[in-house]
Amino acid sequence: MSKRQPPAHGSGKQNDQRKSISSDEQVGYGRPPAAHRFRPGLSGNPSGRQRGSRNLRTDLSEELSEMITVQEAGQMSRLTKQRALVKRLCAQSLSGDHRAMAQVVGLVLRLLPSEASAEDHNGALLEEDDEAIIQRYLTRAQRGPSTARAKLRGRKD
Repeated sequence: MSKRQPPAHGSGKQNDQRKSISSDEQVGYGRPPAAHRFRPGLSGNPSGRQRGSRNLRTDLSEELSEMITVQEAGQMSRLTKQRALVKRLCAQSLSGDHRAMAQVVGLVLRLLPSEASAEDHNGALLEEDDEAIIQRYLTRAQRGPSTARAKLRGRKD
């Protein structure tokens, strides 16, 4: 058995392709041969994201910033949809809707932390036990009404 000799440097298909490329065209790292480059106006990933497509955040922010006409206290006024949603949520919570109350309190604690922990009208901060009560209420409200009722049914007085 004799060992095969590798082909001589400069022979084979690769060398034939290199010869066909003009001498003024550079080929190398980051410079593929002209026949293998992307065509002008065509993408390298034709099944990828389409140009001009938008994500959910963009669509939502645009939709919430649109103006609508609402009737408040007998007068027509123009508000953004976001502002109308906040007004509706606050009105529901003031009318006694416990879920709306929990959402408003949660939004205040999450989005307005400096105002949530600010001093009240008497100048005193919330006591620790008051904060604990509010926190327990919020966790119970997030779990839903069925869990709270089940606990009450299982409680022995």
